[in-house]
Amino acid sequence: MHPVHPIERYRLQAHVMDLSSSGMKLRFERPLDRGTQVQVLLEDVIIFGEVRHCTESAGRCNVGVLVLDVLTPPKRKRK
Repeated sequence: MHPVHPIERYRLQAHVMDLSSSGMKLRFERPLDRGTQVQVLLEDVIIFGEVRHCTESAGRCNVGVLVLDVLTPPKRKRK
């Protein structure tokens, strides 16, 4: 999974702590600013979102992300 900063493109590793159709909770090594646009890669799905809040706990940062859009691979036609 690789979030992308809106101005500078860089990749960060994160753990998905919770996921729903409208949002997700991610855990990072460092904080992300509210309003940061992110792309999260999960297997073959790309989730576009926006950081809504970030709280530090036990040396980690819990980041709440609002899901804006989800891209999935096209379905294959059956023969």
